[in-house]
Amino acid sequence: MSCVSLRIGAFEPSDGAPLETMRDLSAWLSYRDATHLIDRSIQAEIDGHFIAHGISDNRFKRLDLTETHRVLGYAPEDDAFSTFPLPPR
Repeated sequence: MSCVSLRIGAFEPSDGAPLETMRDLSAWLSYRDATHLIDRSIQAEIDGHFIAHGISDNRFKRLDLTETHRVLGYAPEDDAFSTFPLPPR
């Protein structure tokens, strides 16, 4: 049996409010990239179990996407640091 577990980072709030910390921004997953990740997880030919990291292509990434890209072909496009204003320090 094959199984992909998705480790989702910080998903955008439904009210569209900006994420509040640099930590949130570095783990953000956009709707578009989430859809792509789920599609790639369903379509991928894997044997056994794989844990995929679910974040967008953020300038500063909280999780490494190397294996998720290699195994699933996941290629995120969005960047939280371009989408949201930077939080105050």
